[in-house]
Amino acid sequence: LPREQTGALQKIVYPTGGHSLIEYEKNHVKKLLDRTCTQKPFLQSFNKDVCGIRVAKITDYDGSEAVSAKEFQYDDGVFWQQPRLCVECLYYKQVFHPIIASSFLMPLKAVFYSSNGFNTWGYGQRHGYEIVTELHSDGSRTVHTFFGWNQYPDIFPESTSSITLDILPYNDAETTKMLNMFECPSSDYSLFRGLPKSISEYDALDNLRYCKEFSYVTEAASVVYEAMNCMSVYACIPHFRFKPIQHTITESKDGLSVKTKFDMDPNGRLSRKTLTDLQSNREIEESYSYCTNYSSADASVCFGAVRDIVTIVKEENSQTRFVTDYVRFGYNRADGSAKPTSITVFKLDKPEPDSLRN
Repeated sequence: LPREQTGALQKIVYPTGGHSLIEYEKNHVKKLLDRTCTQKPFLQSFNKDVCGIRVAKITDYDGSEAVSAKEFQYDDGVFWQQPRLCVECLYYKQVFHPIIASSFLMPLKAVFYSSNGFNTWGYGQRHGYEIVTELHSDGSRTVHTFFGWNQYPDIFPESTSSITLDILPYNDAETTKMLNMFECPSSDYSLFRGLPKSISEYDALDNLRYCKEFSYVTEAASVVYEAMNCMSVYACIPHFRFKPIQHTITESKDGLSVKTKFDMDPNGRLSRKTLTDLQSNREIEESYSYCTNYSSADASVCFGAVRDIVTIVKEENSQTRFVTDYVRFGYNRADGSAKPTSITVFKLDKPEPDSLRN
């Protein structure tokens, strides 16, 4: 453990006085995400220490006196194993024998690996925890949950035909046969694993004081290619990678809940943020528009930058929506930057219905 702690943050000194000390422990997991040449990834029991360290305790001091502390408990730890794509091929090559002055087919076997290795697709982080609990010195606790393999597993092809067709034997081989492989997923959700799922705060009597929940949607999939080669065999295998986009954040406190919803435009930019009181159904919506083109007559337009933000309110038990605020950003393309040079704010004293949204 001392060697693994080398370079880890140990102490924080605050300019207002006091300091915090951080203690570490070895990573320990209870599950292993494994795979074999005949099975797709699967979870199995694995109760062992693994590489790296994790925070065990943080103690806050006022001078030399400890005033508070929080300890960390880790549950449902998963260790990811055998991340690289591997293919073993049996093929035949026409070989000339100089002694007998004749050619014959020689059986050859080759194993080749993804040249990009672990970082291209993998399983997300090397190891991770789906539940982390902070135990505070006053008896309260905070529980953090994260998305893992159970919520976002990769989807693998049902057969090997798709990969076999992509193998190009740049030789005189008459046959190329797949003996076994570690396939890359046809749909890769590794970017979702490790994202926060919820944060819950409990008092010393185990009453829930505050809860914050997160949800995500997928952006349009991008195609990632695994390039592999060994000797005279080459393969380039495509798969789809999905990128997470924040969709909602729901906060609850003292029996009251508020949800924030994020909507994106086709270019992946925030187009609308809606804050909803789940008790009264009152909504506050912010709509974003962006500069779409250059205009010789209007130098305040900067392509792709935020142009307008409109705030719209829908009162409880009403379908009528009112525009309450309007903000416009101006730019100066002459300086070659996208920094706003002017911000104009319109606030309506008497909100008028937004007829376009009714």
